[in-house]
Amino acid sequence: ADNKRILIRGIAVDWKRGIDKITVNNQPATSFRESSGYFDYLYDLKEGMNTAVINVRNKKGYAKTTRLRFEYHSPSKETTERPGKDHLFVIGIDDYQAWPKLFNASRDVKDFKKLMGDEYGFKKDEIKELFDGDASRKKIYAQLRKYVEDLQPNDRLLVYFSGHGYYDKKLDMGYWIPADAGNGAEDEYISNLDITRLLQKIPAKNIFVIADACYSGQLLRDMHNDKGSDYKSRMVLCSGKLQPVSDGKPGGNSPFATQVLAFFKTPSAKLLLASDLIQQVKKSFTGANGQKPVGGAIDEVGDENGDFVFTRKK
Repeated sequence: ADNKRILIRGIAVDWKRGIDKITVNNQPATSFRESSGYFDYLYDLKEGMNTAVINVRNKKGYAKTTRLRFEYHSPSKETTERPGKDHLFVIGIDDYQAWPKLFNASRDVKDFKKLMGDEYGFKKDEIKELFDGDASRKKIYAQLRKYVEDLQPNDRLLVYFSGHGYYDKKLDMGYWIPADAGNGAEDEYISNLDITRLLQKIPAKNIFVIADACYSGQLLRDMHNDKGSDYKSRMVLCSGKLQPVSDGKPGGNSPFATQVLAFFKTPSAKLLLASDLIQQVKKSFTGANGQKPVGGAIDEVGDENGDFVFTRKK
């Protein structure tokens, strides 16, 4: 919610005829993505009972109307929680003790961190970083565990990991590889099960995980993916499915990071959604050989069909 506004989101599709117009209480939808069918509307709340009349019309003139009714009561001063904080945790590993060196993982993460701080209001005190040798299993796990204790219900957490990943076919389990992990020492990796359990317990309102690592798509599978952001969200974007992904040419960014950074550098962008980032990155790799990013909302770890909203500083 923004003051007394909420985000209403729906899906409207007519693949044969196409959608001509979407209105909410006779006002046009705030945005509509024809490729996916998603539409958004910023609804101004009124005290007491609210009614949103959603009308969708296709290009042949046929229309369907849906009514949403819900109550709203302004919170009293006594029950108002403190404003939420935006937390960013970035992990970039090029120099491994026992794994092949990467060229751009640390650069990708540093570029992303700078963009979030400079353009999207993430404050220095709320940014935690681990690079190369500092990104040990103990330190990565300890920071995620600390969020379980420290974050509040209105906070938001954004996690970006770039480094090696691993997939165990026999266990059907994916892993992040810390800088100090031995090659073939799975007990020294960070499993998707570890990450899932931590996400379940972190009390933040919105959590978004971006993982640029080989086999990182298993993260989405292990989290049981099924499917306006006043609702909780638990979302993930991974650089590939169950295959190796490109680190890019030395001195640049990985192909995945290039698309993520480009999304946030869009000059006209003021308010961006994680769901739109996921769709754009996936679309940018359509037709490419090999690498296929995956992402979406995470079921069974507290997602309530919310979204992670990025607001550009004025």
